Amino acid sequence: VRRRTPVAAEEAWLRGLLSPAEDDLYVAQSAADRVHSIDCALAAREALGVKASRAVIVASALHDVGKTDAGLGTLGRVAATVVTALVPAPRVLGWRDRPGRRGRIGRYAAHDRHGCALLQAAGSHPIVVAWAREHHLDRDEWTIDAEVADVLWRADR
Repeated sequence: VRRRTPVAAEEAWLRGLLSPAEDDLYVAQSAADRVHSIDCALAAREALGVKASRAVIVASALHDVGKTDAGLGTLGRVAATVVTALVPAPRVLGWRDRPGRRGRIGRYAAHDRHGCALLQAAGSHPIVVAWAREHHLDRDEWTIDAEVADVLWRADR
């Protein structure tokens, strides 16, 4: 069982790295998602040490901000994950604009695309935008530095 609320000092550290627009996206997340953001940011910082730029830490922290729009709790996310494993992706993604449960599942499945758009609109660094878009792609589809992308990928595990 994971902790449900962020540690205040860790959250203050992360929020100190975010632009005002990025901070708005961060605080819109559930407490559990904010904990995940902090955990990923800390893991990336630890793995990269002095190479951990602000942009890389923020990319690690905000890669899942697109999930907020889905409005799914833990059980809904589990169900959405199962559905996306069983139903062809184009079909699930086509549900995004529908009302109700299918729409929420479609928005959850599209969280990478949606998060990318939100971060781009927030004026985030290109690495932050790219990682939100690419964090579920195969390694050969990543456009950012392979060493950095591998650290970001491992930080999300």
